[in-house]
Amino acid sequence: MFNLNNQAEKISRRRTLLRKPRIGLTLAGGGCKAFFGLGVGKVLMEAGIKFHAVSGTSAGSAMAMSLISGQVENLVEYFYAITSRNRRNFYWSRLLLGRQPFPHERMYRSAILTYVDPERILKSKVKLAFNAMRVPPGLFPPDNAFRRYRLVTEIIGAYRNEIKFAEQGMFRPFLAQAGRRNGLEEVVFTEQDLHSRDHALQIVLASSCVPPLVSYQKLPDGFHYLDGGIENNLPIVHLPDCDLYITVYYEEITRRLMEQAGHDRGKNIYYIAPAGELPITTWDYANPKGVRECYDYGRRAGERALPEIRRLLG
Repeated sequence: MFNLNNQAEKISRRRTLLRKPRIGLTLAGGGCKAFFGLGVGKVLMEAGIKFHAVSGTSAGSAMAMSLISGQVENLVEYFYAITSRNRRNFYWSRLLLGRQPFPHERMYRSAILTYVDPERILKSKVKLAFNAMRVPPGLFPPDNAFRRYRLVTEIIGAYRNEIKFAEQGMFRPFLAQAGRRNGLEEVVFTEQDLHSRDHALQIVLASSCVPPLVSYQKLPDGFHYLDGGIENNLPIVHLPDCDLYITVYYEEITRRLMEQAGHDRGKNIYYIAPAGELPITTWDYANPKGVRECYDYGRRAGERALPEIRRLLG
């Protein structure tokens, strides 16, 4: 149970050694639901809260980079516009022509290229941490489509089992177990890896890779990667030492699995989550109204959290 007074006392004691408290922000992955996290982060920054470090995974990594790039409103408007033009999330006509039937990667890629600014991120001095899962080439060689298909099928099955059990109030890390069982290795990228817009794009796509919606991503190191949320969908553990960790997630299972892994131990964490169901699903790229409403929900959640956060920070 979060105790505001106890947390404030802990931060106050640390501030005897630090002039200003170091604040970390973690944004969970969740596809379009991550616009909620973007709204939270934008409100906090508008209120003058400066983040020492930010971590995220999957779409949370894209939102984090956009936030530090100062491109939040532009990204929301852009995504509203392109989802308004996109009529559906699967196109049979493209499949029949031998083309990619899912529009997600193309739309996601264009948004990242346009509204992530590595130069501005580096100038901000904010520490960044984004995770992705490295695929062992010996077990799943690029030229063996069957093995790679089998891996993705197993991961999707593990995800469905997680949701099924969570609906019954049981929280089991089936995804992480499937990843480890298949030799996937968690890799963490930082601001030092953002050499260019192309590098930033590659990192976000690697952290967000969910075939067939987002294809296997090969990075300059020669390895292919999958979504970081397979191992850790709330990567607070990869942040440097902070006095307060503001952590945004969208579904209870995300927080429960993070706490089961012990990643919350020894940390002063302030959690922010939606009060109810969000108006958009993870991969709904044909719902412009849901995109904007999800972002607005996040803004309102951030505004509600501000008084307590300010009290914590003194």
